[in-house]
Amino acid sequence: MSIQYSGSTLINNTYTSDGTLAGMQSWLISELEAAGWTVSSGSGSDITLVSATTPQGLNIYFRFYNPGTGNCIQITMLSLLPSNTSSIAYFLPVSGVTYRIVANKYQFFAFASGSTYAGVARYNVMGGVPWVPAAVAASIGTYTTCGWMLRSGTSDADTSSSQTFRGFLGSYNPHRNTSSIWRGTLNEYSGDSDPLGVQCELRGQAGSRNCNRLWADGSYKTFEAFIGWYDNTLQTVATVGQIWDAIIVGAQFAGESTYSFDGHTYLAITDASEDYFTLFVAVG
Repeated sequence: MSIQYSGSTLINNTYTSDGTLAGMQSWLISELEAAGWTVSSGSGSDITLVSATTPQGLNIYFRFYNPGTGNCIQITMLSLLPSNTSSIAYFLPVSGVTYRIVANKYQFFAFASGSTYAGVARYNVMGGVPWVPAAVAASIGTYTTCGWMLRSGTSDADTSSSQTFRGFLGSYNPHRNTSSIWRGTLNEYSGDSDPLGVQCELRGQAGSRNCNRLWADGSYKTFEAFIGWYDNTLQTVATVGQIWDAIIVGAQFAGESTYSFDGHTYLAITDASEDYFTLFVAVG
């Protein structure tokens, strides 16, 4: 298999927050529209965007809601048929803090820039519709909406640490709050070390942290960013597909550092991961 490129506009932009809910919501919407998402419904303070449709005929919806009061923008993942709505991701705009969004027409990674915020509540949210192999997509029948979401904020005043792909890629890691929509079913995962939630495949993780992460010339192994979660039909965690425009490198890197591979420049989403693997997403 090979890296799956979206062929779309690649967004890698920052925003210094003015501290307002309206400012944060407007920024997120405009950046995703520039990446190729479109408005499905709503206007003003309550807008639902839909991703582009993948070559396998799949898409995902996200609602970006400014409640007008409180601390956070509220973001939920949706499907229309059947109707599913995920738990809310709370995303906090703080005046003077710089935020980054890395996005294409199928996915987004929005977070406060810098390692200080990598595992802090309400500063990270990400999700999208994955690339799914044609045969796997055919196995879900008539369902055309599937997606994944990770969030570090679970309430408007949340202060508990909750990891996203900014901190960890695998499943057995603390405080993960993730959602998936698959085969017409919404699944929610939360709590410590939930092995069923949204996760990336890691290779050579067992034993020594260097085991199978290096080539014999000392270079790091680099491979496709496979993503998966619990499949209700198979009753086990299964690989669903891949994150678009993405690779996993078998080493720790500082968040937002760059890496050149396959003729592209990639940005590190993961920040010095404790599982020693880094998710990079193409930005050029």
